[in-house]
Amino acid sequence: MKRFDFQDPFNGQRGCYHFSSSHQETKLLFRSKKDFIIGVNTLALLLPGSGVKNIAYCLMDNHIHILLSGRLEDCLNYYDRVTHRLAHYSAGLPALFCAASDIQLFP
Repeated sequence: MKRFDFQDPFNGQRGCYHFSSSHQETKLLFRSKKDFIIGVNTLALLLPGSGVKNIAYCLMDNHIHILLSGRLEDCLNYYDRVTHRLAHYSAGLPALFCAASDIQLFP
């Protein structure tokens, strides 16, 4: 996965980070209730052992938002795992979940 060159404001300590996938105007990531259930379950199933807490999430038809608490590296790894798994589920849409398009740091 592509890594972004971030200045970690928390110096390796736990912080709060906002991740968002690319907004796709024409392609739906979640097309049905089942797709949304898979998305929510994916978020939950990958949390144990990740070292992060999922504070909030919003699954939109065409993109996702996740607010995570943890060390930056752990949060990036969790987000990569989530998007990788969702890309496999969304067969035919792998490029939509390549990496975080927007990460906001809240010191």
